[in-house]
Amino acid sequence: MLLYYYFATLPLCHFAAWANNEEHALPLIKLAINAMDAGYFSEPGNLRITQTALGENPTAATIEIEKDLADDAVAIEKTVFTLHRKNNVWVIDTQATTFKCREGRGHQTFSPACCQ
Repeated sequence: MLLYYYFATLPLCHFAAWANNEEHALPLIKLAINAMDAGYFSEPGNLRITQTALGENPTAATIEIEKDLADDAVAIEKTVFTLHRKNNVWVIDTQATTFKCREGRGHQTFSPACCQ
């Protein structure tokens, strides 16, 4: 199952994990959003949020949050979360942030390296 969500603004919930059931595809995204710095969503900008969880009863998922930046060096910031389900509760395993630079300002693929 591959789900795409596009948000301008999002309400934030405070929780560390979310119990899995069929009606809770969105809360996996909320779990990842809650792990982000609160200021990340304070400025307007285009967001692309992708949730990947394969199968009918997935035990692993990936959430990717991409944000277009109004920065002279960094074009896009992408944060990737890997999650797993343990005892019917979703838990974040890893959170990694990468950047794609503007043309002439560094790497053109997503990388943890800084743009120039």
